[in-house]
Amino acid sequence: LAPSDDVTLRRVNNDFLQASAAARLRIPLAGWDLDGSLSFVRTDQGLPGLDYDQAEHARLEGADARLRLVASAPALLDGLLALETGVYASLRADRFADPEGEIGVGRQIEDDLAGGGGAWATTTFFLGDGSHLLRARLETSYESFRPSYTFPVASDGPRQGRWILRAGAGYEVSLLDDALVLLADLRLDTHVDDFEGSASFPSSGDGGSAWDVLFSPSAGLRWTAFAGFDVRANVGWFHRVPTFGELFGDRGTVIGNAGLRPESAWNVDLGPSWRWRDESTGLALTATAAFFASFAEDLIVFVPQSQSVFRAENIGSSRTVGAEATLGLSWNDTLAVELQYTFQEARDTGDTPYWSGLRLPGRSPHDLSSRISLRRWGLELWYEADLLAEAPLDRSNLRTVPARVLHGAGFGYRLDREAFDVSLTLEGRNLADTAAFDAFRYPLPGRAFFASFSIGL
Repeated sequence: LAPSDDVTLRRVNNDFLQASAAARLRIPLAGWDLDGSLSFVRTDQGLPGLDYDQAEHARLEGADARLRLVASAPALLDGLLALETGVYASLRADRFADPEGEIGVGRQIEDDLAGGGGAWATTTFFLGDGSHLLRARLETSYESFRPSYTFPVASDGPRQGRWILRAGAGYEVSLLDDALVLLADLRLDTHVDDFEGSASFPSSGDGGSAWDVLFSPSAGLRWTAFAGFDVRANVGWFHRVPTFGELFGDRGTVIGNAGLRPESAWNVDLGPSWRWRDESTGLALTATAAFFASFAEDLIVFVPQSQSVFRAENIGSSRTVGAEATLGLSWNDTLAVELQYTFQEARDTGDTPYWSGLRLPGRSPHDLSSRISLRRWGLELWYEADLLAEAPLDRSNLRTVPARVLHGAGFGYRLDREAFDVSLTLEGRNLADTAAFDAFRYPLPGRAFFASFSIGL
């Protein structure tokens, strides 16, 4: 209001450190392929808080480990059957420390421990001459979450657990010499929640337990009008149960809501794609376009509860319609130019008069991104830019997240040898040091530089 008394301050408590390691082993056997991967990520960062009320002591630490083992056989029974099966496990530990109560709902130090694992099997049957496919998938998993507190009072929070059983089947048929492909899928999700403490899900038994069965049918088609030109269309009714972060999470600025309901939506998309390449010059063009629409019930969004705290809530009903387009130009795998644009209009269509018809929080109507890269002799140079339009911050559309334009550039080198490969990447983000914000209107990092190194054997 009075520019004469504005002061520019340097961000404090804005450091970020991440270390990661990953390993992968692939063993080909007679008719089978075994693949295992292990990854670990460790992060430690300051939480600077709002731009006009900086936090000097709040911090977030985390460690994440993931294991995945897969066995696949692409051609069993003389090529009539393909099978893939696997197991996975994960463990994550986080510590949120806000000892001075600078950004959260109070002074606190919270440690969260989350873990889980599961197994799945997928089969594909090739029927007749191969123009008919029948797919089936069965998956089961368990995940748990438990917080504990060391400040202001040492205590263990309630244990939360969830079993999931997912079964699905699909049918695909190719017609007109594969020019037309029709497919249909049906997925069944059964989740059994065993929540303690403040969880307020509708219970089918004692002790905070609840269960639900969700059906998700979908159908689609792909039509190849002529070489390089396809049209795709899909429609489906989908469901999503709230995550543990949405239910019980606490990061000071973002808190969960144990009373959330699963969200569901009719999703529709339709659009063409075109590919062209001149073999004599190596010049290639690709273009895609799509119209999409989503009509959701109980959509889960984070809305502000105060100036600095956001809470997950269900939106009674909502409508999102939009379109997206991509354009790509490349030359002999040396030069590549990519453009992508998305427009969406997301509106609250619920019964509450003072919200109905307003835009949904956190949904920007325009997103334009571009990238240009040069590759030669294992080297790659690139530049990219991203424009995101202004978006509402709250359901009343009284506060907004400003528009932003971010610039980035990088350099990469990859050395491929028969026995190993090595890659090195140096990248700069937000090179113009633009004052930008995330969907919760918290400042994004300024100019930042990253380096990564990997070796494959």
